[in-house]
Amino acid sequence: MSKEKTPKEWLDKIQEEHNKGNVCFLTYEGLMAMPLKDFINQPADGILYDLNRLPEVVASWINGDKKWVNDYAVGMTIRYLKEQNDSLHEMLEVSEEALDYYRRYQDKDKQVSWKAKQALDKINKIKSGETT
Repeated sequence: MSKEKTPKEWLDKIQEEHNKGNVCFLTYEGLMAMPLKDFINQPADGILYDLNRLPEVVASWINGDKKWVNDYAVGMTIRYLKEQNDSLHEMLEVSEEALDYYRRYQDKDKQVSWKAKQALDKINKIKSGETT
């Protein structure tokens, strides 16, 4: 029979995975680890499902302990931030398409070409995680 892990053992494992760029969460199968980038790229409902923070799940926890209020707020926040993130990614894709158009079809206007290159450099920095 396997021994139940201590809180320190749980924390050590979570921190070990964090150092690898992974996020940990509990499922019915036990502790799961997944690259944070992959975890974030799933739809909001998938994130909330994996974290047990779907509104209907959190609402089932209503009892004397008011912790569910913040759990509900966390779910709403994750959904909002995910929608904002997806929207920004869509804007980046449209911007890249517009810049590509300018690069290919400019009328030898050096000012437009220079501004397009500046904007493309900024987009590439954002995509690579650099701050602007």
